[in-house]
Amino acid sequence: MTGEEREIWDRLVAEQPIPDVMASPLGWEAWQRVHADEASQIVVARDGDEPVALAALATVHRPLGALHATRLLPAGDLHWACSYPITGRDVTAGVRSLLSQLASKRDWDELLLGPMLAASPTFAALMTVGEELGMLPVVDARGSAPRTLIAGSWETYYAGRSANLRAEVARGERKLAKLGPIVLEEQRGGAGLDAALHAFFGVEATGWKRATGTAIACDPTLRALYTELAREAAACGRLRMFLLHAGDHVVAASYTIEHERGVFLLKTGYDDAYAKASPGYVLHKQLLARLWASGDVDYFDFMTGGGDHAGYKLRWANDTRAYMQVRLFRPHSLRGLALAGLVRLKRAVENHREHHA
Repeated sequence: MTGEEREIWDRLVAEQPIPDVMASPLGWEAWQRVHADEASQIVVARDGDEPVALAALATVHRPLGALHATRLLPAGDLHWACSYPITGRDVTAGVRSLLSQLASKRDWDELLLGPMLAASPTFAALMTVGEELGMLPVVDARGSAPRTLIAGSWETYYAGRSANLRAEVARGERKLAKLGPIVLEEQRGGAGLDAALHAFFGVEATGWKRATGTAIACDPTLRALYTELAREAAACGRLRMFLLHAGDHVVAASYTIEHERGVFLLKTGYDDAYAKASPGYVLHKQLLARLWASGDVDYFDFMTGGGDHAGYKLRWANDTRAYMQVRLFRPHSLRGLALAGLVRLKRAVENHREHHA
């Protein structure tokens, strides 16, 4: 990313109507440094000389049935990707400039964007402008992201969690207390950052994540990404890493970043050796209670993802937001039209099966 691109990105993000940590250039620069060999491009759309939209995109060639399609998709991966266009205050104008610029090019067939908030003006603009430009937009549902709105009193919020969850937390606290005092450490940078990262990687790597090879510590590149990101976030005062200690043991940890009065959860884990004490739940209770007491943020965003292990998020959430994915196709192109037809046929078959299951 050039200095000019970073300046444009920072300005457009500051004008975004809905805050999203993944829209920040913070993690993108860390991702680029770690994945220097990955091809990507930053597309800047302008109205005259004024930048009005930006998208970080990668190009992938893939077969789709008998067709060989060239797909544009958000650059990055499951750990960090800015998955939709960044625009200024006039979202529709920014999206129109970006899509018009892409529509004039002949080096792609399908544009995949998302996940993004279904209620966001960006999603609405992509659908409306995409239709106007003949890009035949198709929507893929991607589920929802839970979050905890930090409003009212902590006591009222916590009393609103299920009785089973509160009982599980209380049992966990009693078991962990046998190891020693339960202390929540918050690491925001400085001399203790490397030790905190080491403890976080160790906790996150136990249990099923290590067994399936999905733990950060199992992949040197992934470990480098989260280390780079932590240092960059700490340098601008946005890192918030929480470590739950029980006596001399770190039993659970969460890696979060603060952005525009929200705290966004990137990764969390607990030491499987203490699984019977529900350390992850104890951590989240103490973490949320601290955010309530500090009063410096408005919500805790659990974000999308987590697969089969994401159910715990809903137990803490008092709000959920739907996320969507959008496919657009190169207009006035036989291959684009054919791809759009195949995708729409596939969606129709899936919908038919769901309604007749």
